[in-house]
Amino acid sequence: MKDVIRKLKGNIITVLIFRILIIVLAYSVCRLGFYIYNIDLYTELSREGMLRIMLGGLKFDISAIIYTNLLFILLHLIPFKIRYNGLYQKITAWIFYVFNFIALSLNVSDFVYYRFTLKRTTMSLFKEFGGNANIPDLIMSFVWDYWSVTIFALLLFVGIHFLYKRVKLEKPLELKPYIYYPISVCTLAFIALLCVAGMRGGFRHSTRPITLSNASEFIERSNERAIVLNTPFALLRTLNNKGLKKQSFFTDAELKQEYSAKKSFAQTTEKKKLNVVVFVIESLAKEHVGFYNRHIKGYKGYTPFIDSLCQNAYVFQKSYANGAKSISALPSCLASIPSLTRPFVLGNYSGNEINSLGSLLGKEGY
Repeated sequence: MKDVIRKLKGNIITVLIFRILIIVLAYSVCRLGFYIYNIDLYTELSREGMLRIMLGGLKFDISAIIYTNLLFILLHLIPFKIRYNGLYQKITAWIFYVFNFIALSLNVSDFVYYRFTLKRTTMSLFKEFGGNANIPDLIMSFVWDYWSVTIFALLLFVGIHFLYKRVKLEKPLELKPYIYYPISVCTLAFIALLCVAGMRGGFRHSTRPITLSNASEFIERSNERAIVLNTPFALLRTLNNKGLKKQSFFTDAELKQEYSAKKSFAQTTEKKKLNVVVFVIESLAKEHVGFYNRHIKGYKGYTPFIDSLCQNAYVFQKSYANGAKSISALPSCLASIPSLTRPFVLGNYSGNEINSLGSLLGKEGY
């Protein structure tokens, strides 16, 4: 029985799972460290809220861990017996250490950098400092000035190394090739399926690959999103994002002459808090609304209720949109944020605190 347990512990799949779980634990420790280091910014966060964040954050941790450990995972799964070779395992270990130490170093550095930007670091940072020749000096200064964070990182790395060495890989039982290779290939396919689901954030067919905005599912206040996320995930998800470039089509004087956003309204002593109801209707073309087609003789349309509302409302005959997908609709309709280089909720700025119809009406007691 002891021999069976020993073989099970030393099985290459068991060892792989254990080593990945080490990094999952490390990311969770980083999340706690991030919260404790910035606790003065999260005075309203309750224990229940923190527990929800810790559990929700696992989804983003697993995604980042699989992306950064794909080569490491593959080297454990290739169906050849060379994977049990001592030199092969040493090379695999070094790949594990290098990729994860880089990822975790970036994660830990955000303990401090977050206080300057109030959001997780994205690829926009490298675009901003890409031409700076003093980056090595800045890094050394950072390591020295924030020595407590450096010590945290070193202790984390020592702990990872200690746990990595706890489980030894054992050579497998000798199996016939016609048994060994089919089992190995099926295992590879199954774990590959799990990896795809982990990177995407779920198994469902309708699941989009999770992105920064999905962290909002687990929070109550917008600034808590940074605790849910981790820096490697934020960097990976913004890898191909194009930042916004400032465009100047008019001078200030020309702009004021063409259009002024400042409007003055008559002040009244009485405020009427009327009910506010917003209809956001998917894929309703203008030709389907009878009110908009009154000039067509005999055309009734398909929206009698909307037509009745139009009789007692401001109705705009022309509207413009630059979004090609439904995901662009709500930011545009409720917060006046159009789709620019990509939909707002998928972009670099989705974590920014913005005004919306809901937040503005909330200040008025709605």
